[in-house]
Amino acid sequence: MLSPRSDRKYRTTVIQLRGTIGGQSVDIPAPDIRQALHPRYPARLPGVLIDLTPIQRENASFFELAQDQIRRELRPALKAELESKRVQHYSVFALAPIPVLACLGRELGNKVTVDILPRHKDRLPTEPAWGWSRAGPTAAYAMRKVRDGTDSGAAALLLSLSGRVDLGSLPPAVDDRFTLYELSLVGQEPNVDFLHRREDLVEFRSEYRDSLRRITAAHPGLSRLHLLPAVPAPVAIACGQEVMPKAHPELVLYDRVKGTFAYAITINRGGDL
Repeated sequence: MLSPRSDRKYRTTVIQLRGTIGGQSVDIPAPDIRQALHPRYPARLPGVLIDLTPIQRENASFFELAQDQIRRELRPALKAELESKRVQHYSVFALAPIPVLACLGRELGNKVTVDILPRHKDRLPTEPAWGWSRAGPTAAYAMRKVRDGTDSGAAALLLSLSGRVDLGSLPPAVDDRFTLYELSLVGQEPNVDFLHRREDLVEFRSEYRDSLRRITAAHPGLSRLHLLPAVPAPVAIACGQEVMPKAHPELVLYDRVKGTFAYAITINRGGDL
């Protein structure tokens, strides 16, 4: 019988995105990556490493510069892997501001098999730092309309998952013209520990796609959907992955800093070609 390491189907290409969070960057030790991947194993380490830490967070063009670097480094790497057919699976380890993670997801798209690994902030020393659990409650999601706006061409989606997006935290640009929708958890308050299983992310993808469908159907000709997220990293990446250039409007992303949201970047603009 073949061991996992001798079976090519267990091999994965590691994609690391390293950004600065709260003024600090976090390196991911190779043993942590191997432990999180088991029974898969990395084709090589560090794999595709996109290091955004040299870009100053205070730079007014931070998000544009980060998006450009992701494109420049990820697109050639994915193309080379796909053309060589060496690896059919990708494993993502990413820590960066939420809008940057959505940019990464947009570049990854849904044409390759990707496993996004979560990082556990509060863990015991004997527990793995990264990876999915088989335990814990199952997460469920639902979208609701928060309020009607005065302009049918203006809509915003609040993602209240790791925290509640309060109306008082919205930027001035998202005013009374906007119809507001909220996608949140069912049966529990928004919290940072709700994402336990791979199935929790799969379920989010399904509800998020359905939310995009319902919003675009309710607002014919909608050209821009404003997204205000309080979400963990895997969900942020999924938000970028699931937006489709021909089916969905541009996604206007906001970053929450010190309790309020500010415009960050727009993706899915002209297909982001």
